Amino acid sequence: TNIAKHRPNFYFDTTDLDLHKNNVTFNLRKRDEDWAITIKFRPKTQKSDLIERVEVNSAVSNELIDQSKDDIGNINIHIIISRISHIRETFENKIRKITDTKPLIIANYYDIDSISADYWLGENGKVTLSVDEMKVKGKNPKSLFEMEIEIEFGTSKSWLDTISLRLFDY
Repeated sequence: TNIAKHRPNFYFDTTDLDLHKNNVTFNLRKRDEDWAITIKFRPKTQKSDLIERVEVNSAVSNELIDQSKDDIGNINIHIIISRISHIRETFENKIRKITDTKPLIIANYYDIDSISADYWLGENGKVTLSVDEMKVKGKNPKSLFEMEIEIEFGTSKSWLDTISLRLFDY
């Protein structure tokens, strides 16, 4: 199944980019019917070309997004953090150690156009291949491209040989 999407995407950090310096991304993005908040912890060193990371995700309702906006429409991410228990717990136990008392602000804003395809490997797993064009807004607008293969379920061993061969069919 090929799915094309256009969505706004906000990356939060401190004014000193403390999260970025510690290989952490904190993002809020629009989905079809709601929003999603994602916190990704990348290892400081990696042992192979395959990147494994810890990821914390949560759906965010449109109602909560509206409640978190100020009078001019800016999103206060701390309101959202306070209302979602496992995001609040991750923030207090892991992010706060990095940011101390500094507030998170919108560090980057992208419009993302993406196309993705799901690949089912029988009962052994499912992977999603996504190609994104990130249109950076602000003083220095530019486009960045990213290709991601995400394991939805299964293990890298169950799909690695199959998916690597199938990529060259497209």
